[in-house]
Amino acid sequence: MKKRYLLLIYTLVLTLTGCDKLKELATLRINTKIETEIPIVIATNLPSAAAFGENIHIPLNFSETHVIELLDNFDIKPYLKKIKEIDLSEVEITALGMQPGQVINSVTLEVAGIGHILTLTNISSTNNTFKPTIPQSLLDAVASKFLNEEKITVTVYGSANAPMSISVGVSIEAGIIAYVLK
Repeated sequence: MKKRYLLLIYTLVLTLTGCDKLKELATLRINTKIETEIPIVIATNLPSAAAFGENIHIPLNFSETHVIELLDNFDIKPYLKKIKEIDLSEVEITALGMQPGQVINSVTLEVAGIGHILTLTNISSTNNTFKPTIPQSLLDAVASKFLNEEKITVTVYGSANAPMSISVGVSIEAGIIAYVLK
């Protein structure tokens, strides 16, 4: 009787710990891009002297805050509550909708709770797509924030040479490891 009891306990322990091991083995890697477009309207804020016909060249400043959510990615959405790990590798920034002669002097991207991620300069309609080198430690911090909060809040700010209405496209290469089992 004792042997059966010990065998039953051993089988239960093995089965219960085996479930966790099965769950750990049953993972799926999803390679995707986390993408968004941030609309930006750069308006004229000229000093009063400009109203009298003086030719004043001052940069026009802009700032826009935007939330990027994992929920918006159709590849990730079915596994949102099962994500084990997020690996971010490459970021691509594109200024969309710029006309010839329009220049963004500088644009900076920050993530709330992390800080400065990148700054780009001299963006024009013909020089509008960038793949900046971002330290892996910053990408890991952004990935951790995505993992914990399922979203990040980004602020894009900078200056331009003229009023314009554009979008800043953000595309982040991501590898998502998700559990297949609950």
